[in-house]
Amino acid sequence: MEINKIKIPALLILFCLKVLESGVALGAEEKAIADTSAFLREATAIIAEGDKKFISKQGTDALIAKLSILESQSDLEAALKRARAIKNPFYRSLALGGIASGEIPVDPQTSAKHFREALAQAKEIKEYTGTHATSLRYLFELPPFYPQKEAHALLNDAMNAFATWDGSDVQKNKSLLSLAQATTAISPKDAKALLYDVALKSNHYWASNEYLATYMAQQDMEKALKLSNTHYTEHKDWPNDGYFRRAVLIELSKTDFPRAFEGIKKMQNLDQEIAAIKLAEFLLGESRKKEAEQVIHHIDSLKSDFNFTQSSLKKLYQSLEQGGLDTPDSNEFKPKDIDVFLKNPSAQNLQFFSLAEKIQFRDEVQIRAFISSSLPHLDELHDQGYPHHGSPSSMALGLLVVSSALIQDIPGAIELSKRIKIPELRAKFLLDAYEVANPMTEVVSNWPIHFWLHTHVQIR
Repeated sequence: MEINKIKIPALLILFCLKVLESGVALGAEEKAIADTSAFLREATAIIAEGDKKFISKQGTDALIAKLSILESQSDLEAALKRARAIKNPFYRSLALGGIASGEIPVDPQTSAKHFREALAQAKEIKEYTGTHATSLRYLFELPPFYPQKEAHALLNDAMNAFATWDGSDVQKNKSLLSLAQATTAISPKDAKALLYDVALKSNHYWASNEYLATYMAQQDMEKALKLSNTHYTEHKDWPNDGYFRRAVLIELSKTDFPRAFEGIKKMQNLDQEIAAIKLAEFLLGESRKKEAEQVIHHIDSLKSDFNFTQSSLKKLYQSLEQGGLDTPDSNEFKPKDIDVFLKNPSAQNLQFFSLAEKIQFRDEVQIRAFISSSLPHLDELHDQGYPHHGSPSSMALGLLVVSSALIQDIPGAIELSKRIKIPELRAKFLLDAYEVANPMTEVVSNWPIHFWLHTHVQIR
């Protein structure tokens, strides 16, 4: 979903519908929550013993963050207390932000208060959590979902948090991209200032630079062409002015390839080479082979001795021969893939499924067949005593737990969970099972609160 192309009222309606569909906070049948509350109780009990029994202590705060977000659907005060007690400010801020997201449709003012609390906690982050320098990039995704009045106020708060958080440009780069996306959704008039005053000032902000430049081109192409050309010819922010210029020209190529191509040819030396490479990649990705071929031949004619250009040119010629760019293998399984598994189930293939990002079943019948075909092969998988890569048995069982929850087989899911030997993984999959039955908001579900891999299971 391109967030900048949806106005706030429509975005809020979509958000509310997601919550209504999931039965969260807006009066879902109490029976649905009661039926699945065993997942939450079991997970809570395991997490409470985490200091004594967990093999990997580092993931405990992630589990508590997810628990508090899910718990807020039925007991807000308990969830807030649990979230505020999390030791790591990265997960503490995500927990508070996740709780705030669920409150938006019902009480946006209280939600805004908890969002600001999350921002304050994020500013306390002083070191990396895994690969994450800060939680701000995730929190900045929330303001566009608020009603207009709160959204504008929270966007200002987000901008202040970004400006005052004591992190390097490298650490802030992804947060700025999220802030840029929120800005174009809430206050489009501020996009230019964010580009000129922030994004163009650091080479590490190239993604935000290109995003904002593309957005401005979509709003007013001629104005964006003029601004980017002036900025580029005056070399105000080299090399970032080149990113600005090429993003506008690539956007122009969607409707006027000859003009865009000529604009790139007028760029200087290495700027021209890189811009042409990016344009060729874009055209190949759009299956515009003839135009891509023109650009590739132009790159070749430059006779560059730059290693990046030479290696890129070789790949572009290979892609041209193959008819398009190579796309990475998708870590997603669809009903037809499950049909193949059902014809020849094996422990190895079950393990592949357990590491997937997304599994889409055709219907309840296929889920039941998948579970029953997998069960005989569980004894062939063995954990090695620690979470993550050395836990094939627990990971496979976890997938079956979540799949059982998807068809509302709560007793079956609980029984399967008892066979998971690694306690933190058992807690993880119980929380995942509860989330299947009582979803949190989609944006928050994509946050790093799942104690390692998170497989999205769904019925098509």
